Amino acid sequence: MMNALRAWWTKTDRMKELKKINLGYLLLSTLFYYSTVWEDIEWLCYLLYYGIPFLYLCYHYEWVIDCIRICMRSCLKYYLGAILFMALLSLVLPCLYQTYDFSYFLIRILQIGKEGLKILFLFLIFIRYISPEGDYLLFMKYFVLATCMYILGTCVIIAIPGLRDLLLQLNKADENTIRLAYLPSYITRFGWCGFSGFTYTLRCSLAAMFLCYIIYLQQEQSFTFHTILLMIVILGNFFYGRIGIAVTAIYVFLLFVVLWMKKRMLWKRLLLMMVITCGMLSIAFLLSEQVRVWLRWVFQSFINYSEQGSFSTTSTQSLKEMYFTPNGKTLLLGDGYYTDADGLYYMGTDVGLFRAVLFGGIGFQMLRYTLLGSLLFEYKRCLPVHLHRLLLLLPILFIIYEMKGESICPIISILFGVALLITYQKERKKSGETYGYFHHNSGL
Repeated sequence: MMNALRAWWTKTDRMKELKKINLGYLLLSTLFYYSTVWEDIEWLCYLLYYGIPFLYLCYHYEWVIDCIRICMRSCLKYYLGAILFMALLSLVLPCLYQTYDFSYFLIRILQIGKEGLKILFLFLIFIRYISPEGDYLLFMKYFVLATCMYILGTCVIIAIPGLRDLLLQLNKADENTIRLAYLPSYITRFGWCGFSGFTYTLRCSLAAMFLCYIIYLQQEQSFTFHTILLMIVILGNFFYGRIGIAVTAIYVFLLFVVLWMKKRMLWKRLLLMMVITCGMLSIAFLLSEQVRVWLRWVFQSFINYSEQGSFSTTSTQSLKEMYFTPNGKTLLLGDGYYTDADGLYYMGTDVGLFRAVLFGGIGFQMLRYTLLGSLLFEYKRCLPVHLHRLLLLLPILFIIYEMKGESICPIISILFGVALLITYQKERKKSGETYGYFHHNSGL
């Protein structure tokens, strides 16, 4: 019986795809993509997330030098240059304006630095032990799988209420976070990292973008497996933030259009799986009051339109109040403030389009967007023409998210890791041999 079941399972595309996944690297990726610091052992957590990668990179400094050389021969040098220039300005401007508000450096620049350290560590492990040829699609899949594990972790926390209490205690949650975590409509916005909102729905949308791109490229190959993962990351958007639902809906719509035009059978399979998923949510809606409260929050815009004739919600109303026109001086040069004395964002705005402008002016904002632009140019330079769909998907993500919050810094390091892999892969093919120090027979 077991042999028959095993034989059936190995014939499915799910199993074929799962066989390619290195469980150890998946757990490592999940740990570094979704890191949490627990009370009383902060030093151990920081040692794990930053100390070990730093020591690893120091030990293999030749590999790091090779990565820098790859960047210097590509558009990625503008990415590194923009980061250094932003770091310098975030220290100089507060002194120049005598505001002495260094929070942009402490919040955003250090965020890019810390995330970049972890991504470079994952990149080198990936090249050394997982994919010597530099399969950037597989690197994307590990991020997607890590995101799915975080989403499934949320499901476990919802199912075991006592686990939420324990994690709130371990994460040193403040009173406001605890209050939000127990609101009926916010019950799903929680994971092992604590309260999970904008940044987590942003990462779910990035995972959805990766999956739509992978399905577009690989089509029949592991289609069922990839579609199941897509359903999970959509669920993550339902959990963590409604803006992510809008972005992911655009990606899924574009995928439907492409499959309708080129692969009608796959279009039908995707439609069937979407219908099954909606059916499961409908059953849960009928059986559980908690699910009804959650789904009413998810679809509040449509409910408000049917009842009041307007798509506006409490979130969109508060967001409208954060839009304003800065004066000419602020627009050109900024005010040198990123946060107020109470720790809130300067002028009380959450809008990603404004925060960097208020701090350093329009030029500083353009420098910030140079990070994304340099990666897009590198994708275009290295990828064949038929793979350029990635260039169309990324701007959709950032244009919509920037209207709500600051979206560049939380995920730009992940996109840099993908760009570095694509560049490495191109140079390796061009040279016809393993590139640099990455595959010398040295240990971890």
